[in-house]
Amino acid sequence: MADNNHTGDYDSIHDKLLGLGRRSLRKSYYPELQNRIEDLENTQKELKRYKEHLEELVEARTTELKTVNEQLQQDIIERKQAEDKLRIQEEKYRALFNNAQVALFRTQISDGQPLVINKRYAEKAGYSNVEDCMAEFNAARSWANPGERETLLRVLHEKGSVSDYEAEIIRRDGTRIWISFSATIFPEQGTLEGSIVDITDRKRAEEEKQILEERLQRAEKMEALGLLAGGVAHDLNNVIGIIVGYAELISNDINESNPMRQYLLNIIKGGDRAAAIVQDLLTMARRGVPDRKIINVNRLILDFNKSPEWEKIHTHNPLMQFKTDLEPDLLNISASSVHIQKSLYNLVSNASEATPNGGLLTIKTYNQYMDKPVHGYDNIQEGDYVTLSVSDTGEGIQEQDLKHIFEPFYTKKIMGRSGTGLGLAVVWGTIKDHNGYIDVQSKEGEGTTFTLYFPATREEMTSDEKAISPLTYMGKGESILAVCRI
Repeated sequence: MADNNHTGDYDSIHDKLLGLGRRSLRKSYYPELQNRIEDLENTQKELKRYKEHLEELVEARTTELKTVNEQLQQDIIERKQAEDKLRIQEEKYRALFNNAQVALFRTQISDGQPLVINKRYAEKAGYSNVEDCMAEFNAARSWANPGERETLLRVLHEKGSVSDYEAEIIRRDGTRIWISFSATIFPEQGTLEGSIVDITDRKRAEEEKQILEERLQRAEKMEALGLLAGGVAHDLNNVIGIIVGYAELISNDINESNPMRQYLLNIIKGGDRAAAIVQDLLTMARRGVPDRKIINVNRLILDFNKSPEWEKIHTHNPLMQFKTDLEPDLLNISASSVHIQKSLYNLVSNASEATPNGGLLTIKTYNQYMDKPVHGYDNIQEGDYVTLSVSDTGEGIQEQDLKHIFEPFYTKKIMGRSGTGLGLAVVWGTIKDHNGYIDVQSKEGEGTTFTLYFPATREEMTSDEKAISPLTYMGKGESILAVCRI
């Protein structure tokens, strides 16, 4: 009974699964079922093949992804290594850029505004740090001569780059330095890139070298002319003596009404002028002061103010105003009073002739201590000096003439009328013979100042050489009888 129930359940299940009755399994439905089973088996096989193929594809893709992932990881590692290497190189470059002893820059072409600069550039521009320099400095406005920047830009546009272009620039504090400029232009970017080297010391050395060479040439020229002058002066003086002597003898025997007498007087006057020139030649040729005494320059000036030479200068230029400013406690010097007075006369005479329409001539003395060498027309060394200056408010001296004014026979005056060209040469020789120095400051239209520096001495003058007060010369109302013999 139980078996029959179980069989019934089996048939029911098959009927539900196959849609067939138990009887049908034994009849015509069997082939169809067989076909379905075969199709199912084929489908399962196909699915298995697809599954195996898919697994192969997945495995291949997984392997490919793994390879790609490994490659990507390798690329990431290599990229990171490259970035680290690049960062290290950039740090080295930045350190090299910032610590370079040469000023490096990138600026805009249009206005010279800095875009990238290093510390050295900021220092040369006068700043303590790059940030302030970037914020305030403008390269275009720093040129001492703005026209030079335009010239430089024109050359850069034509050639693309320049090397060792020298120019003078103005720093933040107003001081000036010389630079050597090398740069490349990038018109598309509107920028300039290059370097700057400070050549101020080299420029100064070159200028000092040129000044020393000029002084050496001047000294050699003066020495050569002095030797030449000394060689002819004595013979020339003898000839002049004969001419003037005979002219004076003849004039004494000729009546004043004779027209020939005036010719003879002109010969004598010309001879006196020639004798003065010969005397200057001898002064320049002797070069040495064997007879020195302790003198006071103030006394020489006071004596000179009462000399015929002074009166002659004042007569020729009555519009000239004279002023003296003498140091009361002026130190003494060891010198030849004749040579110093001659130099003073030449300087005052030149100043007077430089102011034909009137002006102010000032003679000044003062003590001065130089605590360090001073570079001017002459290099003044450290020490105590008695300083004598002669200033005028006249025409001034042209710059191209300043380097020649102490050369013998160099003059802008009309020869035979107002100068021989030896006056300042005598002054130069006198100063050098007394181990002194001379400085000249002149500006056209404003005047000239000659300053003489004599080494001071603490020695006292002897009793007959001490300075006499101007009040002493005035006397006490006495009268002087002058007898002239004709």
